[in-house]
Amino acid sequence: MKQRHKRVLITLAALASLCFLSLFLLNWILAPSIQRPHSDVPISCELGQWPYQDGLTVIKFSAEAVDPKLNLFNNRFLLRYRVTGAIRSQSGRRPRIAKAQITARLVSTDPYVANISVVPIVDVTEDAGYAQEQVPFDIKLEQVIQTMDWGRNQYEIHCLGQTAAVSVQQMK
Repeated sequence: MKQRHKRVLITLAALASLCFLSLFLLNWILAPSIQRPHSDVPISCELGQWPYQDGLTVIKFSAEAVDPKLNLFNNRFLLRYRVTGAIRSQSGRRPRIAKAQITARLVSTDPYVANISVVPIVDVTEDAGYAQEQVPFDIKLEQVIQTMDWGRNQYEIHCLGQTAAVSVQQMK
């Protein structure tokens, strides 16, 4: 009798383990992989003092959700920003985009709306040959974003007077 109970318990434990592991396997199969974000400059969310921002002009700004495969098992997607503009600085100090600050906040929950702010951060290097001419820039920034809830999720993205909107649908 004891032998029989022991076999039943071992069989039940094996079945429970198999069910548990099959959930992980199912999630791994069904959840799509997201591209790793790649940006032309580092992304920061830190506060800082940026004394060279005065000569920064953004001419064109765009944002897009890159192939969002949102479903029951996946609520993350890649958001790509493209910032084009020009920078001017004092003679002898060549400007460049050193990094970008990206911050986000939830504005509304019905419908879900988030405000995202993108700010290119200017740094300068000593260059005796630089004579206050405009230096053009075109940077690509990418980050993985998480949806806020089921249904439609809206993102309003701002970059120095330019605005872009992205909307994604989180399915069950």
